[in-house]
Amino acid sequence: MAATGSYFSIIALIILIQLATNLNSCSAATPIRHSGRNTRFIRTSCRTTLQPSLCFVTFSRYATRIRGSPRLLATTALSLAFNTTRFATKSMITLSKRHGLKRREAAALRVCVEELGDSIDELKDSIGKLSRHGAGGSTFLLRVMQL
Repeated sequence: MAATGSYFSIIALIILIQLATNLNSCSAATPIRHSGRNTRFIRTSCRTTLQPSLCFVTFSRYATRIRGSPRLLATTALSLAFNTTRFATKSMITLSKRHGLKRREAAALRVCVEELGDSIDELKDSIGKLSRHGAGGSTFLLRVMQL
């Protein structure tokens, strides 16, 4: 069963990445205006990721809030991951309620939703730990989490 859970976790992550990519592609069409120093910090930080362009497009919208702070960048990343994972979970739940699914398909979706739920819990814990250590304040976290 552990191998099955891992398989569905990988599928869930692929779906999550696709959703995030599609959402970020839509927002990439809007012009972004920021201070140069804040965007330079984000561009430099994103160079170390596997998807530097996607990273920059995603986080440059928050450049004035992040203000060159690694903690605020981390908090923003966790908050966006939380929101995207929550959206993916809701989508999977909706999909699992469709009629005509085979038992095996419905079971796979339930496992996927369970794995995503675990991810949501872990992201909440991480956000909470960062906020307790002064990573941007609760007002900022609440605003980002409600996007």
